[in-house]
Amino acid sequence: MTNQTITTDKYKKLTTNTLIMGVGSFSSKLLVFFLGAFYTRVLTTSQLGTADLIVLTANLLFPIVSLGVSNAALRFALDKDWDKKKVFSTCISLCIIGYLLSFILFPLVNLYSVHFAPGITNYIYLIYIFILTSSLRNILSNFTRGLEKVKLYAIDGVICTAVTIALTLLFLYFFKFGVEGYCLAIILADSFSILFLFLVGKLHRFLSLRLKSFDFKPILKYSIPLVPTMIFWWITTVSDRYIVTAMIGSAANGLYAISQKLPTIIVVISGIFMDAWNISAVTSKIEERKDFFKNIFSAYSSLMILIGSCVILFSRLFIKIYASASFQGAWEFIPFLTLAMIFQCFDSFYGTVYVVEKKSMNAMWTLLVGAVVNVILCLLLIPYFGPNGAAMGTFISYVVVFVIRVWDTKKYINFEINYWLISINTAILLAQTSLLLLHFSIYYNIILVLILAIINYKSAKKQVTLILGKFRKGR
Repeated sequence: MTNQTITTDKYKKLTTNTLIMGVGSFSSKLLVFFLGAFYTRVLTTSQLGTADLIVLTANLLFPIVSLGVSNAALRFALDKDWDKKKVFSTCISLCIIGYLLSFILFPLVNLYSVHFAPGITNYIYLIYIFILTSSLRNILSNFTRGLEKVKLYAIDGVICTAVTIALTLLFLYFFKFGVEGYCLAIILADSFSILFLFLVGKLHRFLSLRLKSFDFKPILKYSIPLVPTMIFWWITTVSDRYIVTAMIGSAANGLYAISQKLPTIIVVISGIFMDAWNISAVTSKIEERKDFFKNIFSAYSSLMILIGSCVILFSRLFIKIYASASFQGAWEFIPFLTLAMIFQCFDSFYGTVYVVEKKSMNAMWTLLVGAVVNVILCLLLIPYFGPNGAAMGTFISYVVVFVIRVWDTKKYINFEINYWLISINTAILLAQTSLLLLHFSIYYNIILVLILAIINYKSAKKQVTLILGKFRKGR
């Protein structure tokens, strides 16, 4: 087999995995998007706000309780030198230990609910159950991906989505369970997913209670730094909503929350690809990684830029169709949030280098810088620009993380990127944003979208043909 054929197979594998995983991932992402409209019809504003706070609180506690082992389940399962039984047994046991120890934090969680998330005090028991089922499902699904059973992973995603929809309709529409029904639908769907993966994936083969089946030190060394990493990511992603609420009010935050719906599409598309990319990046040969990362990032970054440009272009139209009259002003925050989401995707791609090299400490401190920058800029810019100040601060913080990670990852995988093209793309997106916010004709934005399409086509053409596995010998 020639080197060309090996390279082609590598790109074809990435494409195939992306398509298969997309089936499972995209269905769940669409679920979140469309159920939002359903929730507004079956829950009061107070109930929906409480349910949202429960999820946000659970997402904050999740990495602490699970000790970050869900990510380790994927990374170590992909490692050919590791015994899969040791990986699975160690990750499950650490998750259970972390969960039991988390009850020590109960008074702090209660204190947090009283001062920062009023309304969820009576639902802390649901939060703890939510965390347990979510933690176990994440470990099982990541371990399944680590075994490269991508079809099973995708099927599980579709089934879990279907079960969540059915239970949501049952608990909220027919039984009128309110907040409890909202949470129970997710908890029971996760529980069904755990049972499905365990039985169909025959994961019992990898579970053992024997001491020789555990290897805590290397997995903890990798996973513990991921705990603050995920917290810092949470701060960067969510803190702006808290600051907007504190400085301007819940009404402004309501507009800001609605404005995030459209830009999230970029992260959804990126996330589908990243699920497959993590497998390909880790399993790729060391001598091939430099060119592999270069080619993939070139096509990936161009795609994210073009999708982002279209999101900015259609931001006003989207809000006009999606939201009621009282939310029409939300379109103004979409452009900067879109820029933020694009660079969040770039940051995630470079984070793959840390996954490959098992450098979770680097992932942690780079996101720490981003979280600090984001909070400071939000506090400084919101008084002058309102919710758009929060969007600007988030955008800049992701750019800072990107710059740091480009510099930091060179000592691990020094792949080339077109700095000029990224700079020009960003400048054009900023021009799009300015023209839109200054109420210039939409035709100027259309012209800029076409310019972006032209300058990115030439750069990405070769890489896209490689990814699709359709390039001819000698091209």
